[in-house]
Amino acid sequence: MLPLNLTKIVEFLFRNIPNKFNVNQISRELKISVGSAYKILKSLEKKGVLVSQKIGNGIYFALSLDNNVHLLYIVHCLVNITRR
Repeated sequence: MLPLNLTKIVEFLFRNIPNKFNVNQISRELKISVGSAYKILKSLEKKGVLVSQKIGNGIYFALSLDNNVHLLYIVHCLVNITRR
C-alpha cells in the first residue's frame, strides 16, 4: 500500500490537471507539512511521474502524462485511494 500523503498529492494534482502548484500551495491545500510535501514531490519528480518548472523563485509541479508507465503509476495511486 502506498503512503497516504503520496496518494493525496497525486490525487490532488490529477484533479487539477493542467494546473501547476508549488510545494506551499500543495501542503496548504492537503494539510500536510511542507517538508513532507517537498520530499514526496521531489521523489515523484525523480521517478518521472511529475514535471517541475521554475517560475521566478518558485518551483511548480504537475503530473507528467507523457509516458504510459507513469500513467499506470498514477492510476495505481488513484485506485489505492478508493480502497481506503
